Amino acid sequence: MEHHHRRNEAAGYSEKYISYIAYFVEEIENHVNVLYHFMERRKIKGFTLILMASENINIREMIQREKRDTDIIIKHNIEENRLAVLCQDTKVDGGYYFAKRVIEKVKKEYGEDVYCSEISVEKPYYPIVDLVIKSMEMFEKAKSLGDKTEIQYYTIK
Repeated sequence: MEHHHRRNEAAGYSEKYISYIAYFVEEIENHVNVLYHFMERRKIKGFTLILMASENINIREMIQREKRDTDIIIKHNIEENRLAVLCQDTKVDGGYYFAKRVIEKVKKEYGEDVYCSEISVEKPYYPIVDLVIKSMEMFEKAKSLGDKTEIQYYTIK
């Protein structure tokens, strides 16, 4: 997928890349708006958006087993086995430990690797499209590094 986000200076971004962003924004927008609403009313302190994928297995079942009742799983990609998890009241370290547990269990039970990135959001003002693009860039960076045990992470304050 990395090649889809390369920008052609004369022509802009590819149709596939724009469609990919639009799909993910559509899938996640209402959930993030609700979380922003709760943050503004001080019902939650923030959330972490985690992107995870394994090339050969569906990791949804493993994430489902490991997540809390307050965590939300969202299909992230039309073409790939990629999922997003929104973890309420979770900072980057909590998201890191959750992702690490999933990665270790997938490796142990299936012998498969998992790519992962996460963004912790501490203020409800970051544009959703920017959140999606930043999370996708970080995920592609994790894939390009080739280290399937390394979690790329970032905090928006």
